[in-house]
Amino acid sequence: MVKFVKKIIFKMKSYLLRTGIYLNKFSLIILSVVLLTACLQYDDGPFFSFFTRKARITNSWQLEEIENVYTGSSCDSNISMMVWTFKQDGDFWKSDNSTGEWEFLDQNTVKISYDTKTGIDSSETYDIMRLTMKQLWIIKEAPWDSLKYKYVPVK
Repeated sequence: MVKFVKKIIFKMKSYLLRTGIYLNKFSLIILSVVLLTACLQYDDGPFFSFFTRKARITNSWQLEEIENVYTGSSCDSNISMMVWTFKQDGDFWKSDNSTGEWEFLDQNTVKISYDTKTGIDSSETYDIMRLTMKQLWIIKEAPWDSLKYKYVPVK
């Protein structure tokens, strides 16, 4: 971890010197600590991202693997047909033709509210474990089981 922080500080210092911005070491360390602690949001990463959460989740995601959190067993057969699409405007689409809206409830939780013809509220909440431009890992908590869904962008 210390090597990683030193590497980040060195890269930031190099960039700032190239651009003509000069900071003393103390200011650089403070800036690094603030940036690094503010950016660590999810248990499984990423540690740092230049993209916002909304920019990272806005995509069409294909299910790659389902993992049981308690047993560690996983399933990866015949699940690649499940696709979720999160749109920039908050609309949501699922490959079973479900539609609805999505929103972040907090830093680590996404809520999907499905459109229903019955008027009954149908929504699900997921804890985000990892959110990058190439990976979306979410957990659906249940009293009897917890499943981690691992998605990758549709190719």
